[in-house]
Amino acid sequence: MLASRPASILNQISPASRNPKSDSAPTHPALVREAHARGLKIILDYVPNHTSDQHPWFLESRRCRASRTRNWYLWRDAGADGGPPNNWLSNFNGSAWTWDAGSRQYYYHSFLPTQPDLNWRHPEVRSAMHDVLRFWLRREVDGFRVDVMWMMIKMTNIETIRRTRIGGRARRPTTASCRSTPATAPRSTKW
Repeated sequence: MLASRPASILNQISPASRNPKSDSAPTHPALVREAHARGLKIILDYVPNHTSDQHPWFLESRRCRASRTRNWYLWRDAGADGGPPNNWLSNFNGSAWTWDAGSRQYYYHSFLPTQPDLNWRHPEVRSAMHDVLRFWLRREVDGFRVDVMWMMIKMTNIETIRRTRIGGRARRPTTASCRSTPATAPRSTKW
């Protein structure tokens, strides 16, 4: 059994952001008991790369540059031309940077602008996201399907990525992630 809510899952599963009007936590123990009685397992979709732009962490992060959660996300000043900091593209086309008029900086998103990427190099992000896992394990879910884990760790510099040629065709600069590198391993081995 796969319990999943696309795009805004962290709005739903984070204990810090549960909405009593839409949360199914009161029925969750019954669901787990019934599933286990039928020999089924409860697997949750865990998306550690990003949150929704409506998540309390991101709302606090964009409130002001001095916010406690500001560095939980990847914020950068505009480039020299006033546009995005570099030419990184999201996986869904278009710039991977979205301008936030309130704080006058760009934030990074590997996918949609409504899915700002978390900064997994920040120890408080790692701790908070581990708390999300512990929250659900205490409620006896059986496991997690971890989505886009290879996208969690980003390059530390934000230089423009040059187009490369592969098989005679220009390849676009799609991501800032350190795919399948040792940097990702220590983050996931604690799970």
